[in-house]
Amino acid sequence: MAIRGGAVAGLVLGTAVLSVLGTLAGVVVWGEVRESLSPDTVDEVCDVDPTLSGFQGWCVQHRRQAGGLLGEQQDWVYLVGVQDGQQVSRVTYAPWPFVDADAELDVVFESDRIVLTDDEGVEAVYPQAYYALD
Repeated sequence: MAIRGGAVAGLVLGTAVLSVLGTLAGVVVWGEVRESLSPDTVDEVCDVDPTLSGFQGWCVQHRRQAGGLLGEQQDWVYLVGVQDGQQVSRVTYAPWPFVDADAELDVVFESDRIVLTDDEGVEAVYPQAYYALD
């Protein structure tokens, strides 16, 4: 019986150690995955009139999704509407259009489109039909 009791204790201890190690590994993996799923805002340029009620304008954001277990770093352009001082939950996004991921955001807001230009003069044009909220 003593041998059986020791085997059971060893099995319980081994299971507990494996559970702790599995939990720690899960926490580390989840932290890495979560970080790579949520892009951070690197830069933002807005054309918003805070004196208006309701829809107030647009913001263009350069967002960066960190590389990690799920892939390499990715950069995005987000076109975000602002209503009553808050960003609306529906956004339009596109891959970062420039070769230089650290290009400064030069944005021109026109009545029917938004134009981004990088340091070398390359333009990305987003017509209003692309990002309209209706």
